[in-house]
Parts: sequence; structure tokens; C-alpha cells
Amino acid sequence: MTAGNDDPFNLRLDFGRGNFDHTHVFTASELWRQDHKFKNTFARYLLSDWSLGAFNTAQSGAPIEFVLGSDIALNGTNEASLEHAQLQPNMTYANVGISHPNTNAFVHSYFNTAAFVPLSQMTLGTYGNAGRNFMNGPALFNTDLTLTREFPIREGIRAQIRGEFFNLFNEKHFVPQNNVAAVNTTVGSGTFGQITSAGPGRVIQVGAKLIW
Repeated sequence: MTAGNDDPFNLRLDFGRGNFDHTHVFTASELWRQDHKFKNTFARYLLSDWSLGAFNTAQSGAPIEFVLGSDIALNGTNEASLEHAQLQPNMTYANVGISHPNTNAFVHSYFNTAAFVPLSQMTLGTYGNAGRNFMNGPALFNTDLTLTREFPIREGIRAQIRGEFFNLFNEKHFVPQNNVAAVNTTVGSGTFGQITSAGPGRVIQVGAKLIW
């Protein structure tokens, strides 16, 4: 047996969705260019040659896996977080997911932690029975916006100013950071069941370049 075999006596628990399997993914991009010819000199100078682009993403969360924070199996690998968590008697996967009345509840209790057997109640030398990646992590909704304008300088040369707005609506993005899941799914951890990381909020950057 090698490190990474969660339960050599029940390999079916390792069959499941891939770590990057997002069940639903929707993306849409839009581009609009202001090409109206203004007769008024001031309006032409102020409003001509603008472009607006948007990129929208809506997707369900990546799968999350429930593991033990200690080597309960005592299988010789001495590897925590490689063993499946143990569901309480009469608990099913359907009992793990819960609804949330507000964002605070969503962050501090993303799933039903009582559905799992605490480390202190597990029997040494046994394996857990929670299968691989049976639940989704938090979903993602995002809009990025780009605003550009070009200024002709002379034939074949033009300048461009560009403003970019990432996460335009400042949505909360509970996504993995540095390959660490946003939701703590390790039984025995002090933050078990909580969302512990998030992506950045709205980011704005401005740039200019010369095109020839």
C-alpha cells in the first residue's frame, strides 16, 4: 500500500468526480464599439473611438472531499488528510448539504458537520465511508469589464488607453487559493465546515500603450 490509497479494502470510495468537475458552466462575452460619427467637434473628441467589453461567468462549485485530520487507520503511511471521513449512522450524502438563511451562516457552517463522526469517537484501525467528491463547493458568479479608447497619432500609429475592472460587482468569490480549498473539510480541524478563504474583491487597473 502507498500513501494516497484512502481505503485499500474499499477502492470504490475513490471513484468519483474529478477535482475540477464543475457541473454547470456558463460564460458569455460582449463587445461594443462606439462608431457613431459625431458632427460636433467637441462631442467627436470626447466620445469617439470607445470600446466596451464584458466577460461573464456563472458556474457551480468544484467538488469537495471530506477527510480525516489524523491517521485513524494506522495503515503505516502516517498520512493525515488521505483517509475518508466517517458518516454518522443513518446519515447519507443528502444529509450533508444544508440551506443557509444568510451569508454569515453560509461562511461559518457551509455543510452539516454533525453528519460526520468526530475523531475522538472513531475506532483506531478503521477507515471512513464518505466517498470521493460527492458535494459541490461554493458557486462562482463573476463579471469583468474592459473600457478602451484609441487615439490616432499618424498613419499606422495609434495610442490606446485601457481601464480594466475585474470582479466588477465586487461579488464574494469563495474559490480555492494556492491549491487550498475554500471550505475546510478536514474532520478534527478547528475550522471544520467553515469557508476559510476567498478571492480578491473588485480590482481596477489602468494602462496605456502605443500600437504600430
